[in-house]
Amino acid sequence: MIFLWGAIWVTVTSLVLPFVPSEIGFDIFRGLQGLGSAAMVPTAIGILGVTFPPGKAKNYAFACYGKSHWRFPLDLGSNGKQALVHHLVVSLETYL
Repeated sequence: MIFLWGAIWVTVTSLVLPFVPSEIGFDIFRGLQGLGSAAMVPTAIGILGVTFPPGKAKNYAFACYGKSHWRFPLDLGSNGKQALVHHLVVSLETYL
């Protein structure tokens, strides 16, 4: 439930941000947006922890989650990142 409310909070603040007229207001809403992200990250890790049984699949799941937050030295763009995530998910499914 906390993950869902965090996602809703990030969505709402993301929709408001383009319409904030001042820099200070923008900074405040970016801070509020961070609260939603802070609610989502620990619960996402908890969801992964209870979804996958101990073993190789769980290790790969946490590795994929950790890799998704790492900035690539060469930015692959959104299509390249989607292809990489798709490849990781497909290779993860072979271990399930």
